[in-house]
This record gives sequence, C-alpha cells and structure tokens, in this order.
Amino acid sequence: MANDKMKSKENRICCSLEYFLESKACYGKSRHLAKEEAREKYRAEHNNSLKGWNPGKLPGIYSKSTMKTYKAQMRPFARFCAQRGARNSKAITLVMAQDYLIQLAKEGKSAWTISTAASAINKAMGWSLSPKALGLSGRKKSDIKKCRSGEAYTKREFDKYKDQITLARAIGARRSSIYNKNTPDKMVRPDRCVRNDDGIVVGVWLCEKGGKVRLAPVLNEYKAAVTEIVDRLARERGSEKPLFDSYGGHIRNHRLRAEYAGKLLHQLEEERTKGKPLFGGEFRLSDYCRLRGKDNKRGPKTKGHDTDLVAAVSGALGHNRVEVVLRHYMYL
Repeated sequence: MANDKMKSKENRICCSLEYFLESKACYGKSRHLAKEEAREKYRAEHNNSLKGWNPGKLPGIYSKSTMKTYKAQMRPFARFCAQRGARNSKAITLVMAQDYLIQLAKEGKSAWTISTAASAINKAMGWSLSPKALGLSGRKKSDIKKCRSGEAYTKREFDKYKDQITLARAIGARRSSIYNKNTPDKMVRPDRCVRNDDGIVVGVWLCEKGGKVRLAPVLNEYKAAVTEIVDRLARERGSEKPLFDSYGGHIRNHRLRAEYAGKLLHQLEEERTKGKPLFGGEFRLSDYCRLRGKDNKRGPKTKGHDTDLVAAVSGALGHNRVEVVLRHYMYL
C-alpha cells in the first residue's frame, strides 16, 4: 500500500512537471527573434545595459528534441521529491532540487548530466539552479568521450548506410535531417538540393532545430558523390520524397559534423591562400559569415585562423557564434 501511495505521488508530480514544460513549447517560432526581443526588454529594464544578461536563457522551448530531453529528466526528479515528502508539484522546494543535483553527483553522474537536469528543472519550475553555485564540478570538453575517439561507425554500418554517411559528411547535417521518422517533411529531398549551371549539387536546404532553415554548402570534394546519390535516389524514390527511410542509430553523427567543420575550414583557407573563389565559387562569404556581438569585436585572427572563415563555418553548420565552432567542433 505504501509503495502504491508513493508511486501515485510520483506520477502526480511528474505529470505536473511535464505539463509545465509543454506549456512553454514554442515549436515553429523563431528562437532568434525571441532572443532579440528578450535582449531589448532586458536593456530597457536595466538602463540600456546588458550586464548580467544571459542570451541563452529564454522562457520558451523551441525544439522538440529539447522538450524530449527535458521530459526525460522529470520522472527521476519527481521520484526523488516524492521520497522527500512532496505530495504534488506545489510542495517541491528549491532545497529539494538542490539536494537532487547533489545526489546525482554522489551517484557519479557526469557534469553534463547534472547540467541537463538543472536546465530541465529550471525550465519547468522557473528557477535558476546553478550546479556551480552548489560546488559541483563544471562541464569540461576533456570529459566528453563519445564521438571524440574511434570511428563514427562500424564497417557493417558503413556498408548499410554509405549514402547517408556520405551526405552527412558532405553537408554537416544533423541526424534529424538525414532521417527522422517523426518529421519526414523536414528530411533531405532531391527537390531541396541546389545545383549549379552544370547540374552539380552544391548545396542542400535543411530544416533543423526549432524549424530553422539553412542552406548547407557541399564540400568541394563531395560534390560529385552527392550529385550521384541524389540523382540515383530521385529516380528510385521520386524528387519529392525523402532520400532515406533509415539511418543507423549508433552512428555518431556529431563526429561527422565535426569532420565537416574541419574540412570546410581547411577548404576555405586553401581557397583564400591560392586566390580562388570561396565555397568553390558557388556562395558568397557573406552568406555564412555573420559576426555579431562579441564576435564582431574579435581581431582578424582567432586561434590562428581567419575569424571571418571560422564564422563562415559556424554559419554553414547552422550556428552564428565563432566560439561554438572552436569549442564543440574543432576536436579532430
């Protein structure tokens, strides 16, 4: 009987927390626009100053994958709170949440796991939990093991998913663009491929996180291979249907994006050194280089690379920050 009551409290709390998250869903809306509005609102409330403003903290949730990640954190947190005496979500206290994060650390959970849990709880409860303020270890790139070592796939996976892997390498697409059974309308299709006057595929329109659309340039070395794949699958499946109907779940797609980032940067640097048109002459630098905020105040060089070229790589990956590329993609 006691176990049934405890389970009932856990379910009640979990459902409430998931409801709080769902109420903040902003699918299809522009996260960039929301950030701009939040910035101006903060500036107006703080005498035209942005000191202390956190550009990454917005009230809404703009990605379905983020929502899924946050919801997955609610069940264990609800169980913890129920065991500490909470009967419903109103009874959850900040101290309970802090104790929960500390408990995760005692269980040996990584700083990345704890940070994700804190973000999910903050979003659901409207708090500002900080693992760092609790004395917990911060996230370090050196602690990341997945994707950092070994190949991105096995030989068996490559034999089965050669086309998917080749495309991911050629355009730096996220996994959901290559294949996602829940959003087939956002997957890569032949009619979303951009060709030059010679009929070669030089870019692919992608619809990724938060509904954001971008034109991913194809690496010079993969243009022929991508054109062959697109032409062949268009004949077999039709130009308005997704190229693929499966993709290996164990393939480390982020590593393929990192490969793309490194190769694109080297390609741009080589083209500039030899006086050749950037992006193989298919796109302008301004199409992808968008230096804003702190990035706009950087010097011409950043960690030995031309700042504008690193910014262009960031734009090609679907980001708009130089630091994101340097911190999360340049590990190969």
